[in-house]
Amino acid sequence: MKKIVCITLCLLSLTTAVNAQKKGGIPITPDPLTPTESFAINGLAPGNTYTLAQMKAALGPLPYPINSWTTEYGTGYEIFYGKDMFHLQPDSRFTGFAIKSNKFPVFVCGVFLQVGDNISKIPNTPDIRLVLEEAGLYYLYIQNGTDPLRIRFDNNRIITALYYRESV
Repeated sequence: MKKIVCITLCLLSLTTAVNAQKKGGIPITPDPLTPTESFAINGLAPGNTYTLAQMKAALGPLPYPINSWTTEYGTGYEIFYGKDMFHLQPDSRFTGFAIKSNKFPVFVCGVFLQVGDNISKIPNTPDIRLVLEEAGLYYLYIQNGTDPLRIRFDNNRIITALYYRESV
């Protein structure tokens, strides 16, 4: 019962954040519920599909050049905004990011985490499992998901980078 309540609260918080982003003109096309829907960047939830226009609406003007590659499934993209990178698979699924600046906060179960925050800001709920993977790196698992949000931090427990990569 506690897990259902936490999942519901996380999704309600994400829905609130997504609705706030929609006011900025960001079209959201949700896919079926996945463990990654408990976090998002400017309304973009990893695992969902987006066009470059939707990415631009959520993240800002697209920088050039954009790394791209083509397969029989379509064109994939790595979009760099300075030190930050966002990855779209050839099937248009948003499958990963590397955030090293404070420009893109990551919404995680009711809070926004960004580079420069203390890791104590991470919510302590039964649905979130924080595992110290190595010195300076936590893995944050949501809803027992298999793909963690990786949180790099310094000696003062300040977040220095946020990473996510969907397993294939």
